[in-house]
Amino acid sequence: MLHRLLRPICTQRQAIPRSSSVPTSALPTPPCTLLLETPPELFTADQAKIAGSLIATTEKYGLSLGDRSCLALAIALKAPVYTTEQVWKNLKVGVPIHVIR
Repeated sequence: MLHRLLRPICTQRQAIPRSSSVPTSALPTPPCTLLLETPPELFTADQAKIAGSLIATTEKYGLSLGDRSCLALAIALKAPVYTTEQVWKNLKVGVPIHVIR
C-alpha cells in the first residue's frame, strides 16, 4: 500500500528546461527510490526481545509497543533515531536520539 502511495511522489524528477544540456539520465535518483526498492523486513525475534527489554527503562515515559519496536530496530541496526516526541530526548537506550522539533 505504501509503495503505491509513494511511487508517484518518489519517481518524479525535477523539471529540466528543454534548453538544458543536462541529460535526464544524469539527474540524481530521488532519495525515496530506496524505499520503493527495499522489500519490507519482518519484525524479528531479536527485535522483539529488545523491545521487551525496554519496558522497564521506558515505562515511566509512557512509550507504546510501537515506540519500543522503533527503538529496538534502531538498536539492532546501531542506527540513530529521529523523532518528534519530546519525551524521547530523556531516553538512554544505547543509540543517539534526535528530536527534530
